[in-house]
Amino acid sequence: TTGEVMLKDRFANDFTSGTTGMPKASIQTRRRWFACMHVFGGLDMNLKSNDVMYVSIPFFHTNALIVAWPPAARGGAALAIRRRFSVSNFWKDIHRFNATAFIYIGEICRWLMNQPPSPDDRKNRVKQIVGNGLRPDIWKAFKKRFGISKVFELYGAADGTAGFTNVLNIDCTVGFCPSVYAIVRYDLENDAPFRDEHGFMQKVELGESGLLIIEITDTAPFDGYTDKSANEKKIFRDVFEKGDAWYNSGDLLRDIGYKHAQFVDRLGDTFRWKGENVSTTEVEEVVNSFPYVSGSTVYGAFVPGTDGRAGMAAIISDAGPEDFDFKGMAAGMRDALPPYAVPIFLRFLTEFDTTATHKVKKSQLKSEGIDPSRVNEPLYVLLPDAPEYVPLTQEIYDEIASGKYRL
Repeated sequence: TTGEVMLKDRFANDFTSGTTGMPKASIQTRRRWFACMHVFGGLDMNLKSNDVMYVSIPFFHTNALIVAWPPAARGGAALAIRRRFSVSNFWKDIHRFNATAFIYIGEICRWLMNQPPSPDDRKNRVKQIVGNGLRPDIWKAFKKRFGISKVFELYGAADGTAGFTNVLNIDCTVGFCPSVYAIVRYDLENDAPFRDEHGFMQKVELGESGLLIIEITDTAPFDGYTDKSANEKKIFRDVFEKGDAWYNSGDLLRDIGYKHAQFVDRLGDTFRWKGENVSTTEVEEVVNSFPYVSGSTVYGAFVPGTDGRAGMAAIISDAGPEDFDFKGMAAGMRDALPPYAVPIFLRFLTEFDTTATHKVKKSQLKSEGIDPSRVNEPLYVLLPDAPEYVPLTQEIYDEIASGKYRL
């Protein structure tokens, strides 16, 4: 009976995406569903019975399961569901269902922006969207092009204890978090948070980036995974005082004040080069701004005889390597990025290998690295003081490995 249904009860297992390891089944409780209903449905969207929420991502994705569904249920709105995302049918579906809102992930927004502009781009009823991953480099242009006035960007995780939401509709932020959280200094070289002489973690200063951790309490519990052995790996103990416990988000955020934050990168994607920390997300924003680049993914590549990882950008281009402006790319990168963040290597792909939730799988790209004997696609390198990227031949690779070029 309904009287026996408790907030602490599980209603679903939701699998993590598996971008940094094997997918894990995270426990979804009714407490989380109702919390999302009130936050995204009440504070953010306030959908009514005449609204239609369009959902083009699968319901094993947290965004569909607990971000799109609860707000629609709260206001009595309709859900229009597509079996799988289609960029060519997206706006056709929006018109067909007369949708007034939709759920997104960042990749969806970029794919839509990559389509040729149309006079009909603003001819829709959509005024508000909710999701995560809308990148700052296209945020304002996306809103303007499609006539969308409200972007309720969020930050959260399938296994998380709390999240952020952009309830004030501020551009380029994940918003605020009502729960107790901290952004702490992180040592990327040792892959662990910094701890002081007393063994406690240190919060970053305003404007700085660090690891997001969220306090685990009775009111903000960590529901964990079905595999209990994986739970302890996500918990930090004795963080600011003996006996406390905090959830490890595994993500780097920037503290912008007033309990607001900006997403920076995932720890698994951030790498260190020339003694500096490089955010792949920020480099990708620059790479994606260049002509002929329709998509990119950036990661750190091992270079024999060097410390850290050198920047490498795998790109999907509208032009083949023979028509690509390698000189313009090199100049633009150097103008827009600090020297340590400029990608030294380029790899041309025809498509990305992605998870079922459209996240790029980087593990194989990282393992193949820069060795031409292991990579089938065209590789290019920006040698020291060179004006442009040049083909990375086996001879040049061997010279890099022997130390002839000091990258």
